[in-house]
Amino acid sequence: MSHEELASHASNDDNTNPNGEEEEEPETRSQYIKKWIIRGILISVLAGCVGVIIWMVLKPSRMAALIEWIRGLGIWGNAICCAIFILTTLPFGTGYTEVAIACGFLYDLWIGVATTFIGTVCFGSPIAFFMCKYLFNKPVMKYINKKEKLKILLKAVQSNGFTIIFLMRLSPVPMGIQNALFAVAGIRFWVFITATGLGLLPEMFVWVNMGKTINNISEIVSGHKSGTAPKVIMGVQIGITVILLIFMVLLGRHVLNKAMRVEKDEERQGLLQNGQDVHHDECMDSPLVELDKGRIQE
Repeated sequence: MSHEELASHASNDDNTNPNGEEEEEPETRSQYIKKWIIRGILISVLAGCVGVIIWMVLKPSRMAALIEWIRGLGIWGNAICCAIFILTTLPFGTGYTEVAIACGFLYDLWIGVATTFIGTVCFGSPIAFFMCKYLFNKPVMKYINKKEKLKILLKAVQSNGFTIIFLMRLSPVPMGIQNALFAVAGIRFWVFITATGLGLLPEMFVWVNMGKTINNISEIVSGHKSGTAPKVIMGVQIGITVILLIFMVLLGRHVLNKAMRVEKDEERQGLLQNGQDVHHDECMDSPLVELDKGRIQE
C-alpha cells in the first residue's frame, strides 16, 4: 500500500466513530456566527409577524383599518403584499391562502392575481428554494427523513420533477414544506420555478376571486350595491369558486397519491430484487395525502 493510500485510510479512520459511521466535521467559528445571525433575523421577522397578528386579533377593527391603509398606499401596498407572500413561502411560514384572498379583497381580480404571482413565484419561492438548498439543507433533510410520506414524495420529485411539482402545487401540502422538499431534491431551479408558476396559477385565480367575492358581499351588505343583478352575479361567482376549488384539491390529491403509490411499488420491487423481505403495506388503500388544517397526516 502506498503512502498516499495509507494517509487517506488514516484520514478516513479519524472521521469514523466506533460504530463505523462517519462523523460530521465541526463547523468553524464563522459558520457558527453566520448560522445564528440568519436564525436571529428569521426569528425576529417571525416574532414581528406574530406581534402584528396578535395586535389585530385583540381589536378586529384594526384589520379593516390595515386593509384600508394598504389600499391607500397604491403601488407600495402591492409591495407590502409581496413581502408578506415571501414570508408565507418559507418552511416555517403559513397564511398563503389568507393573503391571496386579501389581495382579491383589496384589488381587482387581475391586479390581485398579478400581485400574488409576483410575490409568490417571482420572489417568495426562489428565496425559499435557495435558502433551503444552501443554508438549511441538513435540517430539512433531517425533517424529511422522519416523515415516511415526505421521503416517498422526495423520491417521486427526483424521478419526475416537473410533473410532481406541478401536481403538488394543486395539493393541500403546505407551501413552505413543498418549497423545502423541492430545494433538497436536486432538481434544476428553472424546472422548479416553471412548474411552480404553472401549478399555482389556477389556484391563485380561485383564491383571489374568492376575496373579490367577499368584497362584493360586503358592498351589498353595506348598501353600496343594490338590485338583483349584483346578487345573482355574486351567487354565480361563489358557486364557480367552490366548484373549482373542490375540483383542484381532489385532482391534485388523486394524481399525487397515484404517483406516490407508483414510487412505493417501485421501491418494493427493488427490495424484492435484492432478496430482501418486504411486508405488504396494509395502508396502501387509504389516501396518502389528507387535507387536515394544511398538514400531512401521518
